[in-house]
Amino acid sequence: MTKIFSITIFLEKEKILKFLLDPINLKDWTVHTNLVVIEDKCYEITSPLGEKTRIIVDHKDHYLDDCLEFIWVLEEEIKKKFQFLISKGINNKTNIEVLIPTTVLGNKLWELQNLLKVEFKILEQLLNDGKYEIAEFEKEIMNEYHKKIC
Repeated sequence: MTKIFSITIFLEKEKILKFLLDPINLKDWTVHTNLVVIEDKCYEITSPLGEKTRIIVDHKDHYLDDCLEFIWVLEEEIKKKFQFLISKGINNKTNIEVLIPTTVLGNKLWELQNLLKVEFKILEQLLNDGKYEIAEFEKEIMNEYHKKIC
């Protein structure tokens, strides 16, 4: 796994972890908006025909960091995964590093990094205020990336 993004968020680590541990919350702050829960499992609708890819969040609690691994599984095959390393900062700040498999790195890395900037901006506002506001160019970044995953 390779670190592609890091950010410090002005929220307590425990609040972030509680929110991120439920994969259905991805629809509130990421481009992954076509989510459903069936029999207590979260799925993303990944095709016009209704194909469902399961989303699993695996939590490993280490001494200083928590590791959340987000895994998309279709027919028992891992389609996508990434990790968040989450550590407590000072003054109620939380540090988050995003890692993806090295094999996924490519020419479009800067697009993914720009998307992550917008998504984590939304996450921070949402957990602080219960709502968020982003600029038009940020909405366009999300819309363009959403088209690629659908």
